Amino acid sequence: LPEAVLDAISGLARLDQAGLRWTARDQWHITVRFLGECDVTSASSALGSLSAGAATVRLGPQVTLLGRNVVCIPATGLEALAAAVAGVTSAIGEPNDPRRFRGHVTLARLKARARPVLVGAAFEASFLLDRLDLVESTPTPGGAVHEVRYVKALDRPC
Repeated sequence: LPEAVLDAISGLARLDQAGLRWTARDQWHITVRFLGECDVTSASSALGSLSAGAATVRLGPQVTLLGRNVVCIPATGLEALAAAVAGVTSAIGEPNDPRRFRGHVTLARLKARARPVLVGAAFEASFLLDRLDLVESTPTPGGAVHEVRYVKALDRPC
């Protein structure tokens, strides 16, 4: 996410509450395809073959709850890119998720019976996504640590 968008998300009120775990700024991202355990070279090669244009991403218009335990900001404008990525990576890692793509930025995770916070708070931002990162995620007690392993430039509109 661009720095300006990260700064705007940082401006949301993040109150401490039992049963709530906030994600950190360095964890904010939009997953277009979860690969799970896979060979990085194969995944990079598959993404290298991707032919896709840059996408205008719109975040918001408000913070929502995804399922019962994810407080997030919805992201739209990535549906075609997500489908294209799923197509070129279908033989890599985990099988493609059969559910409809729902782009989002995760802000917090809730444990059972925790009160969802920020849900309904206004938030709007947009940006041009002109690169796709292949990210390796390593779980830690403080949350996942993300390392970019490959970058795919997306075609900019003329």
